[in-house]
Amino acid sequence: MTRHSFMRARGFSLIEVLAVIGIIATVVGLTLPALAGARERARSVKSQSNLHQIGLAFDAYLSDFIAYPFGESGRLYELDDSGSLESGMPIWEFAMQWPLLTHAYTPWDGFWRVLQSPGSQSARGPGYRGRAPTSHYYYANSFLARPALWSGRADPGMQLIAPTRSGSVAFPSQKVMLWDHVMGYVLSPQPMNDWSGFLVNPTPMLFVDGHGDQRRPEDSSEPVVNPLYSNNILGWMRLSNTRDGVQGLDF
Repeated sequence: MTRHSFMRARGFSLIEVLAVIGIIATVVGLTLPALAGARERARSVKSQSNLHQIGLAFDAYLSDFIAYPFGESGRLYELDDSGSLESGMPIWEFAMQWPLLTHAYTPWDGFWRVLQSPGSQSARGPGYRGRAPTSHYYYANSFLARPALWSGRADPGMQLIAPTRSGSVAFPSQKVMLWDHVMGYVLSPQPMNDWSGFLVNPTPMLFVDGHGDQRRPEDSSEPVVNPLYSNNILGWMRLSNTRDGVQGLDF
């Protein structure tokens, strides 16, 4: 056999090459979803861990102030790297900007990554220089006003906006205090009028008694309208506008 015929005999035909490519593509197609699922589960566990750390900070705040974090419009709040900020926002915006209230327990420079949903764009870098620190873990509006605000039995008034005192939560194991409302490892950014993805996905949550769990917000108790807040979109209302506030239950 000549050298030329030997080399030709060892070559692959076009059909063989296409078959190999097809097998590789099939293996990759089967493997990638499993890898993506494993990464999603790992980030979900990380999100629940973040909530646990935040819960410890809230416990420290509660021990010092005998009340859950509560903010006031017009008050100066200290920031780590940009001086102080005067809050002119509605009280309800502290649901996302509660790190302003827990500055001593969750310092932005050292704690910012814990405040971001794993997998989200902002979790890869601080990104908030010169602005109020914002958390992806939503703090229920129930803790920013008296239960009567969500009872439907009282005339709404600013006098109902008040701190929630320690021990005033009626069902600590069934009332959600914080949850990952971004879930960057599952959801792409959604328009404000479409929170269907948030409602149907198991969401990392922290309950008042300190235990964590992953529940679907759509399975929570039906929310009620906050008469002092114009933003009553269903996705935001779930877990936040619980009937009877901290005297009610979510699950």
